[in-house]
Amino acid sequence: MADRHGSWEISFCKHSAAEGGVNRFASLAVTDLGSSCEVEVRAGADDGSRFVRGLVGQIDTGVEPLDSPILATRISAMLERAIQLSNRLGPSDLVEAYLPGRKATSPV
Repeated sequence: MADRHGSWEISFCKHSAAEGGVNRFASLAVTDLGSSCEVEVRAGADDGSRFVRGLVGQIDTGVEPLDSPILATRISAMLERAIQLSNRLGPSDLVEAYLPGRKATSPV
């Protein structure tokens, strides 16, 4: 887990064994909004030079504590969906290019 742009983020990666193959990931980010937290789940893939990622779901926790069983069920469902979506991504889905000179590391 790491601090990324003001959110705590953890990523689950499935790296390709083949050179130039597609690496897939699902990420979970939690941002403290003061009186609540925002939880975002994203899915994506990259091949070292091109990538794609997209929002799968977003939840404002409101007054629910982060360890609430209701939130855990919703977040688990979003992560499961992100893993399913990322596993479907292939080379033709990688529509964005990394900046020249940037060393690509999954997740983007």
